[in-house]
Amino acid sequence: MVFKNKFDFRSFPLHKLMPAAAAVTVMVALAFITMIASATWEVTIIDDGVATQVKTHASTVGELLASQGITLGEKDVCSADAQDPLAKADSIQIKRAFPVTIADQSGQTVVYTACDTVDEVLRQNSIVLDDNDEVVPPRDAVLIPQSVISVAKVDISEVCEDQTIGYQTINKNSDRLEKGKTETLSEGKNGMAKVTYQVVTKNGVETSKNETGREVIEAPVDKVVTVGTKITQPKAVAVMASRGGNTDVRGARVITCRATAYDGSYQTLGKSNPKTALGRTPTVGTVAVDPSVIPLGSRLYIETTDGSWSYGECFAGDTGVSGYHVDLFMGSRSAALSFGSRQVRVYILD
Repeated sequence: MVFKNKFDFRSFPLHKLMPAAAAVTVMVALAFITMIASATWEVTIIDDGVATQVKTHASTVGELLASQGITLGEKDVCSADAQDPLAKADSIQIKRAFPVTIADQSGQTVVYTACDTVDEVLRQNSIVLDDNDEVVPPRDAVLIPQSVISVAKVDISEVCEDQTIGYQTINKNSDRLEKGKTETLSEGKNGMAKVTYQVVTKNGVETSKNETGREVIEAPVDKVVTVGTKITQPKAVAVMASRGGNTDVRGARVITCRATAYDGSYQTLGKSNPKTALGRTPTVGTVAVDPSVIPLGSRLYIETTDGSWSYGECFAGDTGVSGYHVDLFMGSRSAALSFGSRQVRVYILD
């Protein structure tokens, strides 16, 4: 068979070709969509570390998850978006959110997250920290469910305070004043200093305060006090009469003292067989004295200042008292206790 003429598209009218081309394009697209819709996809779903391989006719990730009854929580993370076509995803990874406790100055808050590290959780919850703040565990630490993140806001500041500088008291001995007396030569005055501190607070609570600088604004003035050292000896009193029968007290030096009494019992002295400062066993007539007031070994005569009682002639044979105080030895504990304390005249005979 012989064709007389070949078919020539150029001879075909253009306005009749365009509808035909459009129809062909639509038919091809419909065929591709039908192919995609009827295609079977093999996809691996890894849900919180558990892998499952499924075959599906779903065309998108969202349709696949719905067909498998898989739902995502608000904080769960999926490796693909719901509208992504399965043709581009041969595996889908789902990371489930887990609870983490954030403890800070406002208290404890439980949040759910699928983040890996402490720093990611802080940023996810809009917690902004500076270099001084403290975080435990460290920001790069990997989290696990039920982890606790402790956040401490640390503030470092510098403060200045006025501080009183106390004056000192300077004592100067003087033999122009009697012992036991004092005299103020000049009054003291406190000074003032400006002190700088570095203060560290953690969650609003002060944890340290260290002095970093000090400037003396006004120096203190010391107080000066004169302390007497002069010992005044009582003047001798001439006595024209005798005491105690054969005791002649004429010309003796007389002083007034406070008198107490003691005895040689264990209950009083706390020891047995006591000895005096002269190494003797005390007997009635032994008197304990302060050697700086009454020379040790002196012969004495003692009576009360009102003359109602007399210890009689005795001697300074022991020590253990101070100043104008004499302690009289008695023959029994009851006699010592009943004596109490009395004012006496002590005649220093020799």
